[in-house]
Amino acid sequence: MCVGDNQDLGLSNGRIDCHPPYRVFQIFLCPAGHHSGFDQITNSRQNRQRANGNLSADFTRRTHLEKMVGKTEAGTIWLDPKRTSPYEFYQYWIRCDDRDAVNLLKRFTYLSMEQISELEKQVEEQPEKRQAQKVLAEEVTRLVHGDEQIDLAQKASRVLFGEEIAGLSDSVLASIFNDVPSSAVPREKLAQGLPLLDALCDSKLCNSRGEAKKLIKAGGAYVNNIRIGEIDHSLTLDSLASESTLVLRSGKKKYHLIRVGI
Repeated sequence: MCVGDNQDLGLSNGRIDCHPPYRVFQIFLCPAGHHSGFDQITNSRQNRQRANGNLSADFTRRTHLEKMVGKTEAGTIWLDPKRTSPYEFYQYWIRCDDRDAVNLLKRFTYLSMEQISELEKQVEEQPEKRQAQKVLAEEVTRLVHGDEQIDLAQKASRVLFGEEIAGLSDSVLASIFNDVPSSAVPREKLAQGLPLLDALCDSKLCNSRGEAKKLIKAGGAYVNNIRIGEIDHSLTLDSLASESTLVLRSGKKKYHLIRVGI
């Protein structure tokens, strides 16, 4: 939620809307875990000096932050981590267009104009590095979700570039691999040991055990982004990358999630 000149503020149905023309001075955000119900925002240093007055807003509703980025109702990004995970939130800003990044830095961060000007220069000279987007995603995610969630979001992003998958939650893995096929395996079966050859075939990553053997020998079979070279390797509960999920990979980009059932 954003605050500009008083005349630009509208408060209705428990939410704050800013309507153009407006001047954005602050972003009002509560710490993660306090987005439900009506939260009182006060003008205090303890609240990171984000408020210019006392306002109540329902942070689970659509806010001006969501309006500003032009999302439709169906594709809205939410401040509530239960509706938009910190990873998805971070990725939204990372993916923004070069033409928008600098403007969004001005509106939604506390960076100085000198810092933003330097980032604008980098956008013009080295757009492929996407440094403005990286800083934007980091700054806005920090404001909404805190430093810890930035670290997790960045770690999750590196997973897609082959970093070992470990220390992530089921919800984060679901966000990363939201369009990846999955299957369920009884916990007891995994506890006893599930041969990797069988898992590769059952997941349709391989059409036969012979093909699965060739994949492993060629170094193309991965569990949680760790290459597996043993044909007789078995998956166990220790193979889980999160509370109940492990990630199979064939080659560079073919994934399958195995979820542990009851």
